[in-house]
Amino acid sequence: MGKMRLSVAISVYLQSSASQFREAMDSILRQTVPADEIILVADGPISDALKKDLLAYQQKIKELHTIFLEENQSLGMAMRIAVEKAKGKYIARMDSDDICEPNRFELQLKYLESHPKVSVVGGIISEFMDGTQETVGQRIPPMEDAEIKKYMRSRNGMNHVTVMFNREKLIEAGNYEPFYSLEDYYLWCRMMMHDCVFANIPEVLVKVRVSKEMYNRRGGCRYYKMECALFKFMKDNQLIGTGRFVYNLAIRGIVQFLLPTNIRRFIYQKFLRR
Repeated sequence: MGKMRLSVAISVYLQSSASQFREAMDSILRQTVPADEIILVADGPISDALKKDLLAYQQKIKELHTIFLEENQSLGMAMRIAVEKAKGKYIARMDSDDICEPNRFELQLKYLESHPKVSVVGGIISEFMDGTQETVGQRIPPMEDAEIKKYMRSRNGMNHVTVMFNREKLIEAGNYEPFYSLEDYYLWCRMMMHDCVFANIPEVLVKVRVSKEMYNRRGGCRYYKMECALFKFMKDNQLIGTGRFVYNLAIRGIVQFLLPTNIRRFIYQKFLRR
């Protein structure tokens, strides 16, 4: 076998749905350009139903390599382990409850191979409520490196579930690290500090489930503390100035503590998707 071109990194944990996992896996297997390997990290104990499905996929997919962790260690740590084990030149990130468009890998591989200076490429997500494939919204990030980095001063400029990395560049920037709910944004900051080049493709690459629980997770004290820590890291490393730091904390404080979940959901859907 020649050198591997593409690895997929995916993790599951106790709350992962077996039926949604099957949809996610099947969308990976239906790609117009298949992956060379799939690295799956079971982050702590998982349900019997999910374990049964996982073992069934293992038996029929020789390219699937599963790593079982005894205790839940966080998405950041699970992805770090997956990246360390991966052998592909490129690594595609995938969630266990989302659905890839059939040409996702093909589009991203073509882009990375025709833009060798780009370290990570993502794209647009379409959002749907569980139980229906009807689109309820999209998140359209900036497309070009300069626009993405400007956007990053206040908001996440990449849709994490759509990204494909140059593995070497990802490792040089320090790989994933645990950072509650913001491990991707934290990674982008460190990649910017290593002069990595970002890009997004103006195509929907992944269909993403959304729920009321998602907006509940984006509120509260712990989430706000992590946002404060992230923006402090950005300020300390001169990615943003003091004025932007204060502005970010003020806006986040209003959204997290003063707005009810239904209003927060409305703001995310109507104003924060571009």
